[in-house]
Amino acid sequence: MQVSLAAPYPGTTLYRQAVENGWLETNQDANLVNDKGVQLALISYPHLSKEEIYHGVETFYRNFYFRPRKSGRSSRKC
Repeated sequence: MQVSLAAPYPGTTLYRQAVENGWLETNQDANLVNDKGVQLALISYPHLSKEEIYHGVETFYRNFYFRPRKSGRSSRKC
C-alpha cells in the first residue's frame, strides 16, 4: 500500500490548481523537501492545514505497519 503527500511540482495541474485556489503559499514550491530529504507537505486547505495533512500520513503509516498482525509478518520475513 502506498500513501504519500501530494507534491505540487511547478508545471503540473496540481500546482496550477493549488495556486489558483490559494492552497499553496507564495514561494513554497522552491522547498519540496527539507534539509534531510524528507518530503514536505506544502498544500493546505481552508479546513485542513498542511501540518494536519503531514501528521495524518504519519499516523496512517504508524497504524497500518505497526498493527500486531502486520508486525508479526514483517518480523518473520527477516
